[in-house]
Amino acid sequence: MKLKQCFIVAVKPIKINKTIERIGKLPSKYLMSPILKEQQDINPQELKDQTNLNFQYQYQPNKVGRDSDYFLTNQKYKEFAYKNPHGKVHIFKYQDVNFTLAGSQWEHIPIRNLYKLLLFSRPSLIMLQMKPDQILKGFDYKFKSSKDYINQIVREPDEIMPAGYHEKIAEVLEHEKLEFLEYEPYINKERIDYDKIATISYYAKKFNAKIMLADIPALIFRETLCNQLTLPQLQQYFKVACIATPQNPDIYPNTPMNVAYQILPDIFLRRSDEFMTTLVEYLAAKKSYKRVFALLGNMQSDAIVDLLDNKSASHLKYELEIPKIKRTLFKDLTCEDLVERHAILDVMYYGDIEQEVDPEQQDYYFPETMTIIDKYADPQFIDKTRPAQMRYLHLEMLKKYSIFQSKYYKIGKQKLKEEYMEKAKII
Repeated sequence: MKLKQCFIVAVKPIKINKTIERIGKLPSKYLMSPILKEQQDINPQELKDQTNLNFQYQYQPNKVGRDSDYFLTNQKYKEFAYKNPHGKVHIFKYQDVNFTLAGSQWEHIPIRNLYKLLLFSRPSLIMLQMKPDQILKGFDYKFKSSKDYINQIVREPDEIMPAGYHEKIAEVLEHEKLEFLEYEPYINKERIDYDKIATISYYAKKFNAKIMLADIPALIFRETLCNQLTLPQLQQYFKVACIATPQNPDIYPNTPMNVAYQILPDIFLRRSDEFMTTLVEYLAAKKSYKRVFALLGNMQSDAIVDLLDNKSASHLKYELEIPKIKRTLFKDLTCEDLVERHAILDVMYYGDIEQEVDPEQQDYYFPETMTIIDKYADPQFIDKTRPAQMRYLHLEMLKKYSIFQSKYYKIGKQKLKEEYMEKAKII
């Protein structure tokens, strides 16, 4: 059955931060650079040799002795990145369900290699680390049961295939062109690029698999951050990520948020990893799909396995609960404070917002912030002008933090230039 329009429409008042002018070069031996040959019978050892990925087979999730208060630290994430610089693929059977958790920096990986991994895994369900409410229009946060939520995030490949990409993928793979239903284009602000999303959708269409938008919803992610961190803390994380953005040109899209995922994962990835671990537990318990493939970020496959070993399983509904706003001794958190915090996250997502944003386009580009304004600006329905005032404040905050982002970006670029010149013995 063809669904109604269910994607955010792409508009063009904002330009993403320019990062083409990069200093230095990408590592010469990076990830899965060799093109894998097309073959029917896939040899695991050959796949490992050709991709440089570390494949882990001998793993069984721990079922006893887990700690409900266990969490991943920044040091633990660094260990994952250090031990597996090319990514990690965990392949294991858990409660009669075969899981392949593939984590890497997918922007550097050829489409053929990803497709080879899919053929190797043969999944009936593919977990994509994408936030469902950034893709699906009318996403319902008030679900009645875990099954109700799962039904929202498990979609047909036609709904996920980026507009116009099905022909490109077929041409690159040298396969037949599959016909997809056309949907409105959507804005993907995360690390998995459209080529990889399209490859996943192509495979799912060809082999009758489902796609799960497995990341934690963006609004819950944002409210968790903004409710638990102070404004000075968030400003400091913003500064660190902006300075580090030009120093990490291999991260794409090269925005402060994607860089923050890499350098501050205990702040910006922890909740997401705990949520996706709960999804793995749910799929293992329900056994609705016998073979599951997950396309995850560089450290996420390790993180999920670590959590399966050490953290007590949570109920899906608990993982989606939004923590209460922390109160201070001096004053309660105001809507103005929340708008400033969410404006910081908006600039982190997009990078430098180079031109003034049309107020009529705020709902398209900043749906989470607009939802927060609707929720907190005038909860008692006393002053109907408050939401409009908060929307104007949001635009001013975007300008403010865009200026800071540009300033910190230049600092980071200068530091990178100095390091490059020093290593090249120019100075």
